[in-house]
Amino acid sequence: MSKIKGRLFYKDDKNIWDALVQQTPSKKSVKKYLQSQGLLLSSKDEKEDFAEYLAPWFTSFFDQKFIVEERGGGNAHRRFINSEVLIDYDKDEIQKLLIEMKKDQTLDLNINIKSNEGSLVVGESYIKSDFTKNVLSQNIPKNAEIEIKRTEDNKVLIRSNNDDQARKITSILKEKLEANNKDSYEEFVINFSAITDPTARTEFFNKLINDIDGYKTVDMKSAAVSKSDNSPVNQDDELDEKTLSYIKRIMLNGESVHHSKELNALLKEGFYITKIEWAMESKLLTGDKIDLYAEFKNTNNCSDLIYALQRVYTKRDSGTFNTTGKQPSHIENSQILSKIESSAKRSFLAVQKEYDETESLVELDHEND
Repeated sequence: MSKIKGRLFYKDDKNIWDALVQQTPSKKSVKKYLQSQGLLLSSKDEKEDFAEYLAPWFTSFFDQKFIVEERGGGNAHRRFINSEVLIDYDKDEIQKLLIEMKKDQTLDLNINIKSNEGSLVVGESYIKSDFTKNVLSQNIPKNAEIEIKRTEDNKVLIRSNNDDQARKITSILKEKLEANNKDSYEEFVINFSAITDPTARTEFFNKLINDIDGYKTVDMKSAAVSKSDNSPVNQDDELDEKTLSYIKRIMLNGESVHHSKELNALLKEGFYITKIEWAMESKLLTGDKIDLYAEFKNTNNCSDLIYALQRVYTKRDSGTFNTTGKQPSHIENSQILSKIESSAKRSFLAVQKEYDETESLVELDHEND
């Protein structure tokens, strides 16, 4: 278990109540924790209601440790980011740089480095302090997780969890790699800042969810759409022009969201997809069903792609799937994350090529005019 900085004793019931009614810990995780203690909670109870009853006696070290670790995202779906450095993969060079980083006291890093057969794994456990928060949210345990591996074309892929410290470590490592490879250093980045066409940005996600090797998309569970400031509003559409002029981001949830008239109407109004959650089934007869997630953290430029394998549904002998998904294992994550990354790269390059060709045709038409 993670070591917690400071004491977790002597918290009053108001501190406990405040922590329980936050978005994390989730209602589901609280129910599961209480069940492990022999206590059952009705699914009809709202968090505010059961928090009022739990707060006065939810005072043991382990009760409060559960809240703190949930606040830190310990049991949440892990989300990932990656960087692809276009230099030849040299494991010894990278490992040497990581050791230098660890020894450099000015960087204030406490990383551990593990060498696997085909990769390097870097980790760091730390405490994130914020004394403006609730007592149980002031010292949150965090983990930075980074994997550095060889790509199919012998380049460097740096994958990490979506964590601030992991981003810092990755940034320092890339700076050192660039210093060692000044003449050949390049990065592959998925960034739509130069492609502002909303149709092209949405097409990236359409290609992404239909190009995961070995799987077929069966449902889109949610989608977030955004609109740039200069996107025009179609006055002939049924959607209210005045209302849409103030809206920059909309979230749609449900089943078959990609076929909904609401999403299609928004896309016609200059909105573009920035986040999706979708379900896929393996093309193998004995394969599982999986829930996936992808989102651009920067919705204006459609950059900083975050992605995840959220749940895995095992296939029964009858051919149906379990209704309750399980957290993905390390092996399942490794396999599917690589497929998402490959699909994202192919999709971006394809959209980029199509956009460049379209722009060239437009320029040619203008010249002819």
